Amino acid sequence: MLRLRREALLKIVLGSQSTRRLEILRSVIPKGVIVEALPTGLDEKAIARPVSPSGITMKLAIRKSMALQQLVHEPAILVTADTVTVFRDQIREKPAYPDQARQWLDSYNYAPVRVVTAVMIFDNQSRHDEAIVDSATVRFKGLTAQKIDAILADGTAMGCAGGFMVEHPLFQPLVDRIFGDPQTVQGLPGRLVEVALRSLYML
Repeated sequence: MLRLRREALLKIVLGSQSTRRLEILRSVIPKGVIVEALPTGLDEKAIARPVSPSGITMKLAIRKSMALQQLVHEPAILVTADTVTVFRDQIREKPAYPDQARQWLDSYNYAPVRVVTAVMIFDNQSRHDEAIVDSATVRFKGLTAQKIDAILADGTAMGCAGGFMVEHPLFQPLVDRIFGDPQTVQGLPGRLVEVALRSLYML
């Protein structure tokens, strides 16, 4: 757990609607520090995409940070993130329609899927920033047509990169193994965020 410097900022703002990202961030921040979420409202679809997964996620994390800077005016550390998945060299963000989600989920029966998450940490007083990119790979098992039907009926798949959320009760029994940090798959590599915050702002 981090220990604050006496002069450190006491507020961290996460530019995200993700409850899991907020949980992960709070888990590496000491008590007494205000940690809150504030969606940026950024229209991600309007932003041109680089060709690489790390390029896409970092560009979007930076653009989210820029949008969040316009919303947060008091002293704070701003944290933004973006996640995509890569299956057989095909970049997958959120599925556009249910049939696409179904096709993606079925494809995970045949090969693992890689998850790439980028994070931008920005101090709006010192203007210092720190960028993080991490990846992990998920191997699924038993994604039958019936289980995919249940996942689609729940609706969770449509709001997730690659169409899946490993921490969701419907997905947990279907995860065979995660190679790398599970929190990277969940949208925020907490250990790396903690290290970055320590190096920039804390002891």
